Amino acid sequence: MKWKTIQKGLMALGLVFIAGCASKPIEMPETATKCQEPRPQICTRDYRPTCAYKADGSSFVASNPCEACADKKVVFYEEGQCP
Repeated sequence: MKWKTIQKGLMALGLVFIAGCASKPIEMPETATKCQEPRPQICTRDYRPTCAYKADGSSFVASNPCEACADKKVVFYEEGQCP
């Protein structure tokens, strides 16, 4: 009987933990550009540093806007290095 109560408590605790780990949606600044569909398949090799932002809030520097949006996880980008 006690084991069932412990199991239920652990499951509830696990759900609370998972809900707390959910990422918040990333806000797009006014200076950013949203990636459009369909995504590019081929990009030029010019170098224009671009900060690419993924839906999970992470970012990375892509070589140019086309390369940034070629990644399906990227939501929007800003020209220049990432802050």
